[in-house]
Amino acid sequence: NGTAECYPIFTCLPKKDVTKIAITDQDGNYVYVGADVDPDTGDSPINKEPLVFHDPCSTLATWTEITKDNLTFQIENGIPSGTMKSTGNALKVGLDSNGVSDFGPATNNKKWHGPVRQQWLPNAYDDWRLLIRMYNYQYYPRAHGKVELYLLDEDGARIGKIMLKDASNSEEVAVQFQIGTSSSFKEIYAGVGKVKKGKKTTKTVKLGNGTKTVTSKGKKKTVQQWKTVKLDEDTSTSTYTNFYGYLRLQKIGNKYQVYILKLDSNSNPLWDKPIIVNWTDTSNKYSKKKLAGVAFYTAKMDISEDAAKPPKSYKNNNMGLADVKVWNIIDGGNGAATEPTIIAHNGDEIKINSEDHTVYKNGAPFMQNFYIGSEFPLMKGGILKTFAFEPNLDEADWYVEYRPTKN
Repeated sequence: NGTAECYPIFTCLPKKDVTKIAITDQDGNYVYVGADVDPDTGDSPINKEPLVFHDPCSTLATWTEITKDNLTFQIENGIPSGTMKSTGNALKVGLDSNGVSDFGPATNNKKWHGPVRQQWLPNAYDDWRLLIRMYNYQYYPRAHGKVELYLLDEDGARIGKIMLKDASNSEEVAVQFQIGTSSSFKEIYAGVGKVKKGKKTTKTVKLGNGTKTVTSKGKKKTVQQWKTVKLDEDTSTSTYTNFYGYLRLQKIGNKYQVYILKLDSNSNPLWDKPIIVNWTDTSNKYSKKKLAGVAFYTAKMDISEDAAKPPKSYKNNNMGLADVKVWNIIDGGNGAATEPTIIAHNGDEIKINSEDHTVYKNGAPFMQNFYIGSEFPLMKGGILKTFAFEPNLDEADWYVEYRPTKN
């Protein structure tokens, strides 16, 4: 509708494994991602990072319920309790007969309590990449809630943990990546990120304090007792407040990498770049166990409102696990391969975004296979432009979107 420049966004949905993705315009400008089969050696593409496990968390059928009787690992300061449900796109705490989140009976003892579900992988893997989408949304600053994914070995023992935890009277949320057991572990990453200070208040409220029987006019009756208490509340937030996004842990030999990326409700990146932390287990203390299973725990810790008689209602955190993927990394992975490697599979989504000059794979930045000579294409209103695509339209579905110009 105009003559100004615009910046197209190309989406590629491969129908098969591909080693390269490219777009070229009639002027010879191109964007190239990936590798190619060597025409001289005839080397075939190989995949040293096959996806071996994917659970979209759309049903509980693939997950085993864990109770204190069949629990094989140590939950961090918590107990299994309550029920879990699937919403069709996430696993989260179930509801009791009154429609209230069922984390199990209140403990009022500074312990976490909530449901646990566990699932085994097809095999046990020395080197791996684990990618999950998990969330923890805050509604009532005083509420305490956490979600954890435990990494398990072949015996069901704990070898790692990924966590989103809200354990304060504020809306600050901590992210934690651990390798090891409950008693011997390494925190590769742990923290709340940057804190934005909010308003601290102390409010005076009446809480139920049980009942007692009294006699009035010769008749006995039960009356509710009340107590007045002061409760602290803090509206401070942090980097991971209301977090929904990717949490990834990778192990290759004794080298580990943490990857954190916050997403919007449509699973598009909210950050310009992810948080990445690398760590090397130089003594190989934590790197000998194989990854064989995962367990999901969603829990709350009781606050004064829960200890009231009757409990005072409030809105618990909205927490859940939305997706779990595991790749087996073979011989150091695709980065260590000399043969052409597969960069995308059937079902993956690749976006080439000319607006921010970034390539995305399944919503996460994917620039490690980006060819240095690439130039993101521009379009001008009123001028026809022709593009060629690799893979071609028989091998992939391609879509283009752009903001119309007005000048």
